[in-house]
Amino acid sequence: MKRDSKSAAILTKSAFFFLVFFLASCADVRGPQWLTGEPDESVLNASRVVGAPSGASDQSWPNLADVPDKKPKFSKSSARDAERQTLTSDNLKAQAEMERIRNIELDDQPDLTPTPLDGEP
Repeated sequence: MKRDSKSAAILTKSAFFFLVFFLASCADVRGPQWLTGEPDESVLNASRVVGAPSGASDQSWPNLADVPDKKPKFSKSSARDAERQTLTSDNLKAQAEMERIRNIELDDQPDLTPTPLDGEP
């Protein structure tokens, strides 16, 4: 006896429906925790109060109220101006040296004209 494809499809769909219905109904049941993935009763009944953070034990870090509002100046404006002048003069010297190097004439330049190979006109 050969099975009808319609009856097989109906049987498969109904089995799938009952399996999904069974799994959905097990979500509220505490029994099969391996199936639903719900935590244990001890985890659900544990206290959820988070303790207040204790003060910092390491006093090497300053309190935020102790930090000054203004940033400290690490160098004076006269020192910065002198450094700027030094950098500007170094830049000008480097540009002059680059121009001097570019304008050097080479006396012994090799002949770069192609020479014909043997047998070529």
